[in-house]
Amino acid sequence: MLFNTSGDFIEQKPGTIQTAAFGATILSNGADPTQQVIIDFNLDTSGPNSNEPTQFASNFEVTALSQDGLAVGRLTGIDIGTDGLVRATYSNGTSEPLSRITMVNFANEQGLQQVGGTSWKESISSGEALAGEAGSGTFGTINSSALEQANVNLTTELIDLISAQRNFQANSRALEVDNQLNQTILQIR
Repeated sequence: MLFNTSGDFIEQKPGTIQTAAFGATILSNGADPTQQVIIDFNLDTSGPNSNEPTQFASNFEVTALSQDGLAVGRLTGIDIGTDGLVRATYSNGTSEPLSRITMVNFANEQGLQQVGGTSWKESISSGEALAGEAGSGTFGTINSSALEQANVNLTTELIDLISAQRNFQANSRALEVDNQLNQTILQIR
């Protein structure tokens, strides 16, 4: 394609570009193999409705600005829903699910075998684990960021501690008095 110094279209060399026919090639999509494709940019350049291609020379400039993605996001928090869904939130405003916490029930929870301080495992007495999602069926819910409270009565435990301390002091005093009596008796002889 040739343009003049003003950027106006002059002509195309060659005048038309014509492809060869497909000939006897059989096309699997049902297209006619005898058709020809002609490319002709020598458009009618006369008259008010001329549709000629034009080339303009200019410096680079941005003519449209659009965003089709997200800015970089840093992890700002992890939330766990009552249904067990673990979701990560990022500084760019997005939130992505990471995983789901599974809960299990046993036919006999008292039959679980303790394998550590707070670790338990399935045993013949407990039966097989039945897995499910939190908040469905007989499964409980998950309270994220909640502090588990003690399962003892603190008042009763404090009273028992004070009683044990008094008993210890009384026994200690009795042993001290017994020791002093033995010392005194041994000194009299």
